[in-house]
Amino acid sequence: GSFTFGGEFAYSDQHNDFRNPQQIMVSNYTELYERSWSVFAEYGIKAGKMNVQAGVRYENINSDYYQDHQRNNESSRNYSNLFPTVSLSAPIGNAQWALRYSAGIKRPSYSQLRGSITYMGRYAYETGNPMLLPTFSTDISTSVSYKWLQAEVAFSHYKDPVFYTSKMLNDDDLITYVYYENEPAYNRVTASVNASPVVGIWQPRFGAAIYKQWIDFESPWGMKKLNTPYWTFTWQNNFDLPHGWLVNTNMLLETKGYQKS
Repeated sequence: GSFTFGGEFAYSDQHNDFRNPQQIMVSNYTELYERSWSVFAEYGIKAGKMNVQAGVRYENINSDYYQDHQRNNESSRNYSNLFPTVSLSAPIGNAQWALRYSAGIKRPSYSQLRGSITYMGRYAYETGNPMLLPTFSTDISTSVSYKWLQAEVAFSHYKDPVFYTSKMLNDDDLITYVYYENEPAYNRVTASVNASPVVGIWQPRFGAAIYKQWIDFESPWGMKKLNTPYWTFTWQNNFDLPHGWLVNTNMLLETKGYQKS
């Protein structure tokens, strides 16, 4: 088999000095210091006709958040996480089958964590959220391919997803306050089929996919469900003409529905 390993270290600091002498919005000064290191390893082996790969990544992150030179303990965090990955692939007759599992993390960007307020317009302010938590994901997928035909089904679970949302600045105010916030966990399923035959100089590609999520969140109008699935249909056409000419035309159809990007 083959064995690979490595590590990485990163240090960053961010300073945000927001001043508004007119006091239309609150002035503030924030600092964010972050130190992160990780080690990772992966081993792959062929067992008969099956290929097996297994890996693991360990991450440790320390962040210190200061507001007006005072450390904010709630926004300062320490993470230690382990993320495994496993993949299997094997032939089934003339087809090729694969199964994959992975765990991951998506941390908020510095912009999303900022404490300053941006003036978007007379009736809208925008800000970050230093209290944001990272989003943890678990992904399981399986796929089968036979000649020019491929099919895949994937399941994903997201913990503490980050949403871009808004609320009124005050109960009786006209100003909208736009910000980021963690919402409850949700699941998503994706299924797709693709066909890419070759007919002479014509190389078409047909695809169909469905995206279904289960998201419920509280709104000023009560609980909202963003669960309606949506379909995408693609038809790509490539024509390989003589003398190096290539002509292509593509079409895409999307139905109504919801998807968290």
